[in-house]
Amino acid sequence: MNNSNNGIQGRGILNLSWESAISTDYTGDFASLDDFSMSSLNPSDEKQKIAFVLFESGEVELTIEHLSQNEGIKIPHQDLADDRPPVKKTVIFGGMISLYDGGGSLIASEPMDKLDYSKLLADIKKIKQENKPEEIAKVLKDFQSKFFGNNLANFLDQIRGSNPIVRQMEEFQIVEENENFVTIRVDLKVFEPGLFGSNVMLIDKENNRMLANRMYDEADEITQTTFYGYAKGDVQALDAIRVEEPILIQGTTKITKVTLTKISDLSISLN
Repeated sequence: MNNSNNGIQGRGILNLSWESAISTDYTGDFASLDDFSMSSLNPSDEKQKIAFVLFESGEVELTIEHLSQNEGIKIPHQDLADDRPPVKKTVIFGGMISLYDGGGSLIASEPMDKLDYSKLLADIKKIKQENKPEEIAKVLKDFQSKFFGNNLANFLDQIRGSNPIVRQMEEFQIVEENENFVTIRVDLKVFEPGLFGSNVMLIDKENNRMLANRMYDEADEITQTTFYGYAKGDVQALDAIRVEEPILIQGTTKITKVTLTKISDLSISLN
């Protein structure tokens, strides 16, 4: 079965595609680690082409083409023989994740939760009605917009209005704010009931965009830090993401896993 996404433009109400170069490395006190632990910290590089299609139903089709991959150092005595062909494409759609080889033949598939973005449909349709297509494209590529700016301003007013002294609204809190930047802390249970911990976001108010966010667990320990980079020029699109994740090796040694994603060839359309 060949599940090619050629001609993705026009398939859904929202169509996104981009290429990513992803590198993973590790930093920390390696001197205290034994050989076995060191072998698990294997740097890697991969290039991908991603296509995201949002349909009128609210369901999403996500296709990842694996263009190239360097898995770093292989340890023969620790790697089991695998005669399966390499995965060249991953497709998530219809409650299934499917893996394909370079010829388009299905290697494996298994059920998973559907990607449902139906809550976004009303907002997308409203944006389409009130703005020209070229304005929308620039907004999305910039990862900033007057819509984000207006929503942010209204959101901050709501937080301040709920309690001007502590400046917090239930699960939301303004940690720090000046003329150009604001830091907001949000309980994770806002996004999904049952989750614990919080997400602290640094937002550039002047340019209306996210600069960084840091995730904390329920004990207030850092679990992940993400930094966002933007291109220079007329269209200042999001073009780099750096993710730092602390991990514990051998019970006591703290190592940081660093994943850097460079984004290029971003294409966006609304139908």
